[in-house]
Amino acid sequence: MEIERYTRYNRAFTIVLIQPPASGSHQTRLQLTRTASERALALLRTSDLITIFETSAFVIALLPETDAVGARIVFDRFDEQMVRPGEGWMLKMATYPEHSASIEYFLERFSELLRSSDFKTERYGYLRQVTTDVSRSWRDLPSAQ
Repeated sequence: MEIERYTRYNRAFTIVLIQPPASGSHQTRLQLTRTASERALALLRTSDLITIFETSAFVIALLPETDAVGARIVFDRFDEQMVRPGEGWMLKMATYPEHSASIEYFLERFSELLRSSDFKTERYGYLRQVTTDVSRSWRDLPSAQ
């Protein structure tokens, strides 16, 4: 529903994927996921949406009215306040329409990312894996075709 409204009115939005370190038990990762969700809520606006996927231990945030410039600000906040060097947190962000000319393609690629069994190692064109070691790779994201 929200995504339909963004595309109808030609508004930007950003999707953020947050994954805790892969080491440890599922219960430990689940607790880290809950912690990540709480941290994200503290960093985001009240209009932003957060969902926890407990079975896979990751968080997705939908940031309405957030273009690539705004997403960069959010990324920097996450990078500074959520991700600690050496912990192995994964942050992935993509902004529509900057990172895909078609909403269908954008959502299809994001769905593929979620379906992949080990998405923390995948790199999909517009979705760039970001870790504490390569946290400045955001600028390498391609723009819409």
